[in-house]
Amino acid sequence: NLNKTEIKDKIFLCLEQIGILIDKNDNVINLQEYINDSIVFLMFVAEIEDTFKKEIPEDIMFYDQLYDLNNLVDVIDVILKEE
Repeated sequence: NLNKTEIKDKIFLCLEQIGILIDKNDNVINLQEYINDSIVFLMFVAEIEDTFKKEIPEDIMFYDQLYDLNNLVDVIDVILKEE
C-alpha cells in the first residue's frame, strides 16, 4: 500500500500529465486555483483513476473536494484501503 507522501507524489504526476505544474514546496495547495473548469476537472479525475487503478465514486470526487491537496490525499488514501 502507498503512504500519503507517495499518494501526493502520484497526484503531482497526474497534474503534470494534464499540463498543470505546481510548486511541491507549498504547504497548502488549493487545487481549485489550478483546475478551474469542468473539462480540466474531468481530465484530472480520469488521470487519477488511471494512475491509482481505482474508480473514484462520483459522490466522493467532486469539485468542492479540491480546495486542499491534503484533503484529496486523504480521500484517495481511504479509497485505496477499501480493498
